[in-house]
Amino acid sequence: MDLLRPIVGAAEFYSSLTAGRRSVVTSSSRVSALARLKAAGISCPRIMIAAEDVRQGKPNPEPYQVLLRTLQIAPERCLVFEDSRAGIEAATTAGCDCVGVGPNASGHPDIRGWIEDFREMTFLI
Repeated sequence: MDLLRPIVGAAEFYSSLTAGRRSVVTSSSRVSALARLKAAGISCPRIMIAAEDVRQGKPNPEPYQVLLRTLQIAPERCLVFEDSRAGIEAATTAGCDCVGVGPNASGHPDIRGWIEDFREMTFLI
C-alpha cells in the first residue's frame, strides 16, 4: 500500500458528496479495494460493486449495470469519474456520463470531460 498514490483531492471530493449519492465500482476484490480506500483516506462506501459481484469486469458494462440496478436509477442520472480506459468504456457502454480523471483517461472519445485531479471539483446539489 505504501506504493499507492491516491489521486490528489479524491478523498476530500468523495467526502463532500452525500453518502447516499456516492458509490465505488472497482475491478479489484472487495478486500483489496477496501484496503486501498482506507490507505487513501476514503471512507468505506455504503455501496460498492467489486470483482466478486459480477461475472465480467470492466471494460464490460456489467459492473455499472449492477450498480444502477442496486441504486434503482437510470443511467442518465449517474455521473461516473473514471481513471482508466476500461472503466470509461464500461461506464459509457452502460449509458452513464463519464468524466475522465488523470493521464490514463485524457483524450478518450466517450468522456463528458476530463480533469487532472479532484482539487477543483465541487458539486452544488
